[in-house]
Amino acid sequence: AQMPLLGFGCAGRLGAGTLREAARLGYTLFDTAQAHEWYDEAALGEALAGGPRVFVTTKVHPRDFGAESTAAALERSLARLRVGVIDLVMLHYPNCWGQLCAGSPPPEGDWRAAWRALERGVAEGKVLSLGVSNFGVAELAQLWGNARVKPAVVQSWMDPFSQNREVRAWCEKKGVVFQAYSTLGTQHRTGANPVLSSALLARIAADNGRSVAQVVLRWALSRGAAVLPRSSNPARMRENLHLFDFELSPAELAQIDSLDGVDPRSVARAPRPADAPVEITFANALDEAALLRWGDATVPGWTLSSRGTLQLQSYSGAIFSAAAASDPAQTLWRWSVPASEGGEDYGARMAVTIVPLAKTEL
Repeated sequence: AQMPLLGFGCAGRLGAGTLREAARLGYTLFDTAQAHEWYDEAALGEALAGGPRVFVTTKVHPRDFGAESTAAALERSLARLRVGVIDLVMLHYPNCWGQLCAGSPPPEGDWRAAWRALERGVAEGKVLSLGVSNFGVAELAQLWGNARVKPAVVQSWMDPFSQNREVRAWCEKKGVVFQAYSTLGTQHRTGANPVLSSALLARIAADNGRSVAQVVLRWALSRGAAVLPRSSNPARMRENLHLFDFELSPAELAQIDSLDGVDPRSVARAPRPADAPVEITFANALDEAALLRWGDATVPGWTLSSRGTLQLQSYSGAIFSAAAASDPAQTLWRWSVPASEGGEDYGARMAVTIVPLAKTEL
């Protein structure tokens, strides 16, 4: 199958409603993973069931590496995604590190054994193509030298401040697609998002009559990367699809290239516009799971466990509602993101709690 250059990232445990809306808007590639901490394969399977054919990617978690473990994990993904064959399956990381596999027993095998298991999946017609995510050049060289089925795609972090040129150069040399994630700056832990708040990028965006997100995604495409923007806001989801009807000048591309390796805390920041994104933490105070919806959508976009929390990026004026899982038709909570006056605090954050409201407040 031909892999689209523009896809929809499913991190953040986006629910079936949001994913179904992304498909309706025109996204034809969906990138998910088996890592239940960040992704929900079953929600994607539900969202795409009965719809037109799209390209689906999933990724095997290192805790499931090994001949038998990886084969079993592949079967679980096929069931959750409700498909008989998956377009692209990747190894999510080369190994367990830090807290990545916390709470799980040691994996059965390493990434080499996992790759052999996926190669069997290709031979059995369950997988069309293979790839890896977060592999360095040394690991890629080992994989290339030993794989019977060569990786078709390498996925890794790429944004204006961290451009991953070494891995991209390796991919170009081998004829492998480089697919970028977190292109809009979400990997940085600097308070304000340095990509979306960059004065330089804001000026280039204004000169082109585009958003900063569109400019950065267009830059990545122009540099040969496939991209996976993610949003739960329908307007932003729609905006991020419009990347092929404009081009950046060579000078603008060079200016963005020059940001590579720059400390993002040192760059000039644009004033926070009124429509800049807001980081919201939702806390469920109910004694049961809560179904969180975008506005008055009939299908929940997210599910929060009892006393659980969820972080989302949204915008001023957006409306959310919630119902208890035991009575999904009855809205018990409704809230609108407060309007912003703009200003310097680009990294705006807020927290809200889902509690039953009186009928007069709904």
